Amino acid sequence: MMDLSIQQVLTVYSDLVRAYYNENHYGSDTAEVYAYLLKHNNPSAEIGDSDGKINHSAIKEDNLQAAENLYNVILLFKDHFNCIIYVENKLFGKWVKNIDFGHRVHIKIKRK
Repeated sequence: MMDLSIQQVLTVYSDLVRAYYNENHYGSDTAEVYAYLLKHNNPSAEIGDSDGKINHSAIKEDNLQAAENLYNVILLFKDHFNCIIYVENKLFGKWVKNIDFGHRVHIKIKRK
């Protein structure tokens, strides 16, 4: 998470807190987290090369970095709240680090 600003982390973390308390704007116990909130600025992933070709490897790398950042924010959250977490209806685990997080994910928080 070293490439994220405090604001980026707190934005996602606060969405998880609202979901924990069943007050999230997306769907009470579910947070809708957009990948751009967890990406560092990577212009090479957004523009093409000199031939106008899209740099797919840079985009994939950026998406995987966002996924790892999501994983780390959720771990931080789990350290402070007693809950069960589902990402896209699947129990949270290390697999989250490897998702192609290019747009958004839904994170459901169930209090224990």
